[in-house]
Amino acid sequence: MPFLLTCPQARPKIAPAVGASPQLGRVFDHYRLLEKLGEGGMGVVWLAEDTRLARKVALKFLPPEALRDAIRRQRFEQEARAAAALSHPGIATVHELAETEGQTYIVFEYVPGSTLRSLVVPGGLQRDELLEIAGDIAEALAAAHSAGVVHRDLKPENVMRAPTGACKVLDFGLARFSAQAAPDSATQSYLTGAGMVVGTVGYMAPEQLEGKEVDFRCDIFSFGTLVYELATGVHPFQSGNSASTIAAIMTAEPPPLTQRNLLQPAELERIVRKCLRKRRAERYQSTSDLAVDLATLKHDSDERPSSVAAVAAAVAPPQGRRWWWVWQLSAILVFFPSGVMVMMGALPAFPPMVWRPMFFLALFSVALNVSLRVALVLAGLASPESLPRLVVQLRNWLRASGWIAIAGLVLSAMAMLDSDAWGAVAAGALAAGGVVSVIFFEPALEQSAFPSSSEIPAVAPSQRPSKLRRWWWWSNLVACCVGAPLWVCLAWLGWHEAGVFWGKSVFVAVVIGVGLNVAARVTFLVFAFVELPDFALYLRRYGVWLRIGMFIVAAGLGILAVPLSEAHVGLAATLAALAIVGVAGSEFVEPAMARGAFPETGNQNARNI
Repeated sequence: MPFLLTCPQARPKIAPAVGASPQLGRVFDHYRLLEKLGEGGMGVVWLAEDTRLARKVALKFLPPEALRDAIRRQRFEQEARAAAALSHPGIATVHELAETEGQTYIVFEYVPGSTLRSLVVPGGLQRDELLEIAGDIAEALAAAHSAGVVHRDLKPENVMRAPTGACKVLDFGLARFSAQAAPDSATQSYLTGAGMVVGTVGYMAPEQLEGKEVDFRCDIFSFGTLVYELATGVHPFQSGNSASTIAAIMTAEPPPLTQRNLLQPAELERIVRKCLRKRRAERYQSTSDLAVDLATLKHDSDERPSSVAAVAAAVAPPQGRRWWWVWQLSAILVFFPSGVMVMMGALPAFPPMVWRPMFFLALFSVALNVSLRVALVLAGLASPESLPRLVVQLRNWLRASGWIAIAGLVLSAMAMLDSDAWGAVAAGALAAGGVVSVIFFEPALEQSAFPSSSEIPAVAPSQRPSKLRRWWWWSNLVACCVGAPLWVCLAWLGWHEAGVFWGKSVFVAVVIGVGLNVAARVTFLVFAFVELPDFALYLRRYGVWLRIGMFIVAAGLGILAVPLSEAHVGLAATLAALAIVGVAGSEFVEPAMARGAFPETGNQNARNI
């Protein structure tokens, strides 16, 4: 929401006035109110019918609390003058500024459709649609700037897109006339004097945040922010609160636009990067030049559709990608569960002191491999454009855990040779299939699905993680690498020592709970590592699976502790203590740590401040 910070100044006196409240069906002059379209700090907008000309218009009223505020009323009138001074298809037309029954209102052209906020989607817009929108906005801004009007509050909510696809810039409530074009020097100096900070936090230029005098180049910065957000689905300076957002705008450089959306052209990255320069002298020095660059890029893109199609095919070839998805789901749902069942059947045949630790290592590797594949699937659904890079970064982990799982199957086959010939054959067949898959099948499938993956560089973290974020990383790694094996081993020990018929069922439930917990943690670690857009949203969404898994584990350990309480007090106490610690950690400690490491988890709409 727009905000205003000012130094104390003497305000001009005006007579108190309270206008008639806008209500459905009320008539102001010859405008009948039909529907309330929206409300914000700058005004209330109604859809109305012009009964004289039989057309629909938009009426904007001051909020009731602003009717006695001289500055708010002057700003309201300035908005009407600023918009009325402009005549361009990309700017909503002002029909008149009127006052009826003590209520001042602006009559605008009614623009059906939705704001650009509805087009900010994960992954960003398609190239052609994005260039069409950006070109319309740039041309509208160029017209405003040539008339001496600076918008100062350009953001997705202030741009409407009609059903025809045309865009119109709205809401000149914070507009400023340049010194050459200002019709009223007193209004000019009072409403936009030095030391005043006006605008919407996430879209303000550095000089706006510092309260300096601004010119059209602050709109160019806001335009770059808006286009970056439309192109990637992520705000370039996204942060958890207003203070950190301001700090990012003042000091941080956003990741390259093409890093977050591989389908966007490099030339668009150059244009947006120039718009987002911290020093305004390094930005475009003419909005017309910006519009020309965008028009040239659009023309060049239209002239080379085949090259764009080739880029799209390289990033996401449909046939290869489809078989890659089939293979991941098959590995998660069929092949690895089969391997675990075979190894579990071979467990009694393992010598207890030498081979069983290796068996548990193989079992853990299977869990890790499955968790990584689940993370790939979830990342592909949440952010398809990040999938090629993620495949590259997890490739070695998948291969290493796959080889350890294959070694476990080989050991299982050797252990079952004398006691279960068919089980040994099954383990050997799965091991042989795993070798073929790791050496030949998966690399070929990956090359078919992601032909350019070998050229994708690793993602460098945009900034050094905070201390709380490093603690969050280490806690999840320890839980996966130490906690999960410990839970499984103690549950297995409790099952055998308890000697109850239902012990095996409880052990299986604990293994399932551990699997859910580890899969959720690995998914979080992968998403955070690749800086997935809207990571906080997914942390909240998938966090429930971590808690469900932990509750299953805690319940299973607690149940196994009951029959052990008489003969094995120490083991029972250990199981009960782990259950209590696990529940307390998942309910209180980990949520608090996540909120500290990723403040945006407490505010999903932080980028919309």
